[in-house]
Amino acid sequence: MIRTQPDALEVHRFVGFTGPSFYYNLKRAPQAPNRARLVIRTPTLADTTEMIRWVRAHVNDEMPELDVTVGILGQGPPRAAPVAVRVYHANDETRAEAVEQIFGILRATEGTVDVRHDLDIGVPSIAINVDDATAARYGLTRADVAQSLYGQSFGVVAERYRQEEDPIPLVLRSRGYGVVAVTIVVGEHLQRSW
Repeated sequence: MIRTQPDALEVHRFVGFTGPSFYYNLKRAPQAPNRARLVIRTPTLADTTEMIRWVRAHVNDEMPELDVTVGILGQGPPRAAPVAVRVYHANDETRAEAVEQIFGILRATEGTVDVRHDLDIGVPSIAINVDDATAARYGLTRADVAQSLYGQSFGVVAERYRQEEDPIPLVLRSRGYGVVAVTIVVGEHLQRSW
């Protein structure tokens, strides 16, 4: 859609991370598959104002679920936001309700743009209690259980393919509950079966 705009001369996209540090004051964000940065080059600096308006309106109308911040590359230190509101409360539920109320009020206020918050629900976790006696009867240790859970969640590096300087991990993942037999063949020399 951006490329259909006459003032969009070039569009560069960095998906999964915020891109290289090509400009000193770009805010760095952690690598994540749900993050991206778009860089749009316009003919003149004056053309960026209308491009910013168009991007904000387009995202608001077509993709309201996205959290998008639009701005011009400029001098000065990086800033998360020109105005920040901090909400403190000992109770997580009360704090979350207050954040949503403030967020709604600010978004409804005329003249505000790129209103967002960084309240999240945290990282989900699960505690696994291994009964050592039962595990031992089956010849298992806590490490075996941990490795099995890790492998089922993230996969297991089965081999490393060395094409150039950086080795490429070959990750084995299983979505099912059965036994998976896999043979990987890369070239004539590397063959491995599981």
